[in-house]
Amino acid sequence: MGFFALLYPKREAIASRNFKEPLSEKLQKYRFLLEDYKPSHWHGEVFRSWMRVILSGGVVVLSGSTAVRASFGSLFAFLFVLFQREYQPFAIPFNNALGIGAQFQILFTYVMAFFIVTSPIAYNSFLLGVLLLLANLFVFVFAFVQQLKETKRKARLNALREEVKNISSSVTNIVGVRRGTTSRDLTRFVYGDWAALSPAQRRHAASSRDLNTQGVQSEEELSRFLAVSNSSEKAGLLAKWYWQEDEARMSAHAKGSTFGTCWVAYADSVAAQFEYFYENSSSGSSIVQVDVSGRVSSSTSKGKAFASESGNLYSVDLKRGIQINASTKYERKVMRRGVPLKKQSPTPTHNGAIALTINKQGGTTLASDDDENTDDNLEPKPFPAELASAGEPILFMKPGMLLQIQQSREDDWAYGVVIFDPEANTKINDRGNGQQLSVAGSSTYEDTDAGIQMTKLDAVVADVVEEDATGSNTNGWFPQTFSRHPTVEEMHAFQEYLGGQGQVEDALAPPSTWTPIPDPLKAQCIAVSPGSAEWIAVENTFKASLGDSAPRFKKLLTVRRVENLALWQSYAAKKTSLFLRAESEGLDSANYEMKRDRLMFHGSSGDTIPKICQQGFNRSFCGKNAVVYGKGVYFANNSRYSNNYAVSDAGGVRRMFLCRVLVGEFSLGTNGQLVPGARNADMLFDSTTDSMDSKKRDMYVTYHDAQAYPEYLIEYTFASS
Repeated sequence: MGFFALLYPKREAIASRNFKEPLSEKLQKYRFLLEDYKPSHWHGEVFRSWMRVILSGGVVVLSGSTAVRASFGSLFAFLFVLFQREYQPFAIPFNNALGIGAQFQILFTYVMAFFIVTSPIAYNSFLLGVLLLLANLFVFVFAFVQQLKETKRKARLNALREEVKNISSSVTNIVGVRRGTTSRDLTRFVYGDWAALSPAQRRHAASSRDLNTQGVQSEEELSRFLAVSNSSEKAGLLAKWYWQEDEARMSAHAKGSTFGTCWVAYADSVAAQFEYFYENSSSGSSIVQVDVSGRVSSSTSKGKAFASESGNLYSVDLKRGIQINASTKYERKVMRRGVPLKKQSPTPTHNGAIALTINKQGGTTLASDDDENTDDNLEPKPFPAELASAGEPILFMKPGMLLQIQQSREDDWAYGVVIFDPEANTKINDRGNGQQLSVAGSSTYEDTDAGIQMTKLDAVVADVVEEDATGSNTNGWFPQTFSRHPTVEEMHAFQEYLGGQGQVEDALAPPSTWTPIPDPLKAQCIAVSPGSAEWIAVENTFKASLGDSAPRFKKLLTVRRVENLALWQSYAAKKTSLFLRAESEGLDSANYEMKRDRLMFHGSSGDTIPKICQQGFNRSFCGKNAVVYGKGVYFANNSRYSNNYAVSDAGGVRRMFLCRVLVGEFSLGTNGQLVPGARNADMLFDSTTDSMDSKKRDMYVTYHDAQAYPEYLIEYTFASS
């Protein structure tokens, strides 16, 4: 009771604390009562104390015979076993298992005590004593071995945590995957119950689901139709609505629209309205007014097969199951019938964890060693309509991936790049571009490198989604509720992937010319001083390849250095992986990266400049038009070519990026290809080009956001042609 009196006034502060962080000064004095328990189980020690009192002292003072006390002890021990299994108060999962094991040991002891004092059968007391001793010894040894394993695990994790200290402090905002996403989730984000839809997207959503929207009379009706479709998918049951026809007239109705001897199905669009109000009838009227003009699916004319003179307006009482003609008041029965839907495989959830903390001072927060694995039913916030309508990609995530957040929104959505995929990068000689072939337009496709088998449904989804928001295996938007802090093991694997301890910090460090970065999630465009060595180098690089366009060049107005730490580190990690792969394969990597005096060019329009600076070269806004040598992002090795794509604003100012580009191993591009071709049986090329002859080559095409970094943004003027 004393513990309860101490903890009860502070229960809210205890419940709201972050278990992964040190106790506040206010709670430090109560540490012995708190540190082993989940924050929500602030009364854990109170429960444990009551259990000890009841099982050790309470049973002893009970009146009655020894047998009665032993039976009550067995009963109490059994109840505490059940309660411990449901309550699970400890923050460390192993301690809950150990506690349950200890409860079973106590139960076993009381049962044996009851058996001894009641002597229901003849037994050898010496043998029973030995059995009891051995049984308790077994439980003790088992618990000791398990605790020893846990101690070794802790020691190993502490050693790994020390090893990854440098990479954790230097690489910014890395997150792990809490729940994987699939192409089916993508339809929910863009068109379904996880979406914020515009009218056009609602119509597209209905089309993508093969919903027969004939006769839908308003946006409100269409919204109800989609809502019913979502709820049907969740329940695995489609509600069909029928009206009763005279049996003599049944032959006039299409067979696919009838049921039994006298029931005719309403059109899907009408049935959806009935179902919507039926599901919500507790909060409103159960009588629905409906106009069936042009939506009688059982007739070829889509109009009434009989008695057209009686009109098309009806009132349907969903509770009574009656249809009433508004003109004649004639009544017919109505029936609701549930039809099971083909079950879809549930999307697995993975590795639940605490809410993410985005570190604006840089570095990455690691998950606790004892984060539990849970199967939480996560409900993300809707995919923002403005992102969907702009064709922004949604990221396909897999458990084990590490993502680097490059932009974070207040509505829980973040833009990230896959910086490490263990399935594609478990060995140095497997290190590739981490890309998987798209399934758009194919019925089946299996990517053995990624371990993913795509079905015809996925292919259809990919085709549908491509128009509004392309799903991506390498970069895109994702709900932060689906992510978590990375574990020590994941960061250690990432560190090994980048060359091991001692290599990472230098590899990921930004250029020495950069200014201090106040927020690693926000890009800075730092003006370069006119006449400085940096300005002159950029100007010379730009002017050197203008070719026959040089006479039209007027003036270089500004040079800005793009400083985006998250984007730079994604690029640096990609670069390191490509160079290590080349080393393991014995390949020459001298021309893998275009930089310094070989910077590549990307002309752009003013509206995409902020997006590129913040998110990098994303195909959703950088590669929509050019597809001749692949459906990626195009970079020219001469400014003359990119100048054609630098759109002048109202003041005649053009803008162009000078970029570092990782071309890696490349092949000749083909029209419309979604990813580079296969370099060998296990790996794709890194990029494509317009010519394998270096003297005729004008460009490279990349397919992964992290393959390019926008180093400089220039503004200039050009004379009209």
